[in-house]
Amino acid sequence: MLIGEVARRSGVSARMLRHYDALGLVRPTGRTVGGYREYSAEDIRRIFRVESLRSLGLSLRQVARALDDPAMTPSALVGDLIRWTEERLERERELLDRLRAIDASAPEDWPGSCGSSTCSRGSPRAARHAGSRPC
Repeated sequence: MLIGEVARRSGVSARMLRHYDALGLVRPTGRTVGGYREYSAEDIRRIFRVESLRSLGLSLRQVARALDDPAMTPSALVGDLIRWTEERLERERELLDRLRAIDASAPEDWPGSCGSSTCSRGSPRAARHAGSRPC
């Protein structure tokens, strides 16, 4: 099956299929006399495995490692995904806590602030605040 037909049937763009080929994720089994990519049934199954792993949040590098590692089991992959997600959530929680702390502090408490969230140096608004604290 040629790349255009694979793209239509799989929902994966021809551009992405070429990218997968360039990365070595999915190499078409053959080429036509004209140089067009020809995909076998096994190639198409691999495309669907790649897409399935991507839908779980794996990067293309992680997908490649998972597909090329014969020892990789679904349970190990899911365990890794859980660990990575927990680590990402912890970083996001830390960021959220910092943002909430910033939001809770009034801009007047910030050093060098004139108290106006829209004031910037050199603007007409900054000139009106010239007599107050420096921006």
